[in-house]
Amino acid sequence: IAFTEGLDSNHMLMFGYNLNYNLNQSNRLNNVPVVYGSTVYVLDTLLSNEFKNGYTSQSVEAKYQFQNYKWNSSFGISGQIAELDGNQVFPLTSEVKKVFYSVLPNVSLRYKMGMRKNIRFNYRASNNAPSVDQLQEVLNNSNLQQLSIGNANLDQDLQHNLTMRYFSVNLEKSSNVFFLVNATYTQNYITSLTQIAGNGMVEIVLPDSSRVKLNPGSQLSKAINMDGYYSLRLFGTYGKPLFKGKLNMNVNGGINFTQTPSKIIVGSGEERINYAQNPSSNLGLVLGTNLKKLDITVMSTTTLSLVKNTLQKSSDQDYVTQNSQLRLSYNPNSKWVISSEITHQLYQGFTADLNQTFVLWNIGLGKK
Repeated sequence: IAFTEGLDSNHMLMFGYNLNYNLNQSNRLNNVPVVYGSTVYVLDTLLSNEFKNGYTSQSVEAKYQFQNYKWNSSFGISGQIAELDGNQVFPLTSEVKKVFYSVLPNVSLRYKMGMRKNIRFNYRASNNAPSVDQLQEVLNNSNLQQLSIGNANLDQDLQHNLTMRYFSVNLEKSSNVFFLVNATYTQNYITSLTQIAGNGMVEIVLPDSSRVKLNPGSQLSKAINMDGYYSLRLFGTYGKPLFKGKLNMNVNGGINFTQTPSKIIVGSGEERINYAQNPSSNLGLVLGTNLKKLDITVMSTTTLSLVKNTLQKSSDQDYVTQNSQLRLSYNPNSKWVISSEITHQLYQGFTADLNQTFVLWNIGLGKK
């Protein structure tokens, strides 16, 4: 529900109320044979779970907006009450009830630098609730080497997102420029605590007081909240016609950086924090031309990605991906259309077993 009141031609107030309700239910039932080789199955209560999760949020927002020929701006703040209600009905009855209070600001600015140039700035705070799988305290043993379990004590996260965009178009030259800067920082980020057996066997007590033994080389991951997640993205594109409009060119490129925190326990040691840092960069080119009966588009994007870990050095890797494509569309007459698309995909890493290159060719025929 929203109510707006214009104070004059340039100033406006807005008040709003928002109600959101989500209900999720998950049944994870694992059946095992009575004896080895039997066709009669029974429910394995230790590895089965039924969980219901309800998330209700109510927020009240106030916003002030100002606009004139050059500026369009708004400043808002909302107070939110969110309730997380989880019920485990099998194999044991348990209840999770949590209430979260949040103050979420938002800012939006747009400045016109002329008829064909503008710059935008946006900031917004938001929440994300944990999923049903992340809350379920039941052991997932689908992969015996990488076990996982949820955490009923998880909190919702708090995400801060900042975006700035610049756009400019030159009609006389038919050129355009676009830049984007995006940054995200997350408090209470939902990540994992991973216990690795190491060289010896490790016994872990689960929330239901049962025990699980980790053999050497295996691990158990549990969902937890941590600060320290952030991402940064820079992207730009430039387009213009060449050879007196006979060929259209678009060049784009970007730089990305993401840091993801987690915790690791090796053997019976202490918890240690690991940061997985993933810088990457990409460069792309698009060329297109239109002849009398033939449209041709050639595009290619190359991305260099690095994965670095402060603790798990064995998970580090560097790789290059390249995606190239040729598109053809031919109109022999006013009724028929023949199209063809050839895609080349390349993945090149330091591990030879993971390197791959393949080509896909699609062709189509249509009648108008």
